[in-house]
Amino acid sequence: MKKLYIYTKMAFIALLMVIVSQACDFGKYQDDPNKPSQGSPALLLPTLIANTFNNGNATTWCFTGQLLFYTERVESDQYWGWTTTGLGGYGTIRQAVLMEEEAEKTEQPAYVALANLFKQLQFYYMTRDVGSIPYVEAMKAKEQLFKPKYDDQKTIFKNILKELESVNLILSNNKSVSIDGDILYNGDILKWQKLTNSYRLKILMELSIKEDDSDMNIKQECTNVFSDPGKYPVFTRNTDMPRFKYYDQDGNRYPTYDRTTTYAKHVQI
Repeated sequence: MKKLYIYTKMAFIALLMVIVSQACDFGKYQDDPNKPSQGSPALLLPTLIANTFNNGNATTWCFTGQLLFYTERVESDQYWGWTTTGLGGYGTIRQAVLMEEEAEKTEQPAYVALANLFKQLQFYYMTRDVGSIPYVEAMKAKEQLFKPKYDDQKTIFKNILKELESVNLILSNNKSVSIDGDILYNGDILKWQKLTNSYRLKILMELSIKEDDSDMNIKQECTNVFSDPGKYPVFTRNTDMPRFKYYDQDGNRYPTYDRTTTYAKHVQI
């Protein structure tokens, strides 16, 4: 009887230890299957494309160019005021960094290149609008860098041109790769290459006023692109351009859809 009691007690203790050991294995319960911590870079690509190529407002452009004007009051769209632009591009850059990280985890260099392209385009838009912005030290909060220094435009443009060269090279080496989530070019790597190099030429043309700056080497940069179309393909037809498609659906309509009736009372053409 005493032995039976001891065996029963030992079995109970062993069972209790198993239960406790299982209960203490909290690690497997830390990841919520409904909130994945890792995803495909293809899931981030459509948003980046929309944020980058669906950011125009034809009405604002017309106000700025004095093609349209208000007759009732002064509006911010008419003049380059304090609220005309901002640094909202860093939000898109943050998404590009996330896509870059996921692409590196899954070893998809084409997505890494596209993420870098989106980053450089956003830096280009912002520095063109406001001048000096954080570039070299930007997006390094994970490294506890919360107050990045502002870089001058020369530094920014030099780095943008350098990074676009890198993007072109990576895309060139991954022409056979399929790009999922591409709502702009339907996965056509060559067209992304053309976009990259055409933007590079666009920036060089804008900098042509500084052609005598030996550090920028603008003339040679242009010559390099034009003299080697195999290595640096550019736009050759209208279908190469990044045409963002709109649909007659909520959230997918053209930005100035039905704006005429909204402003009919105080907008003159």
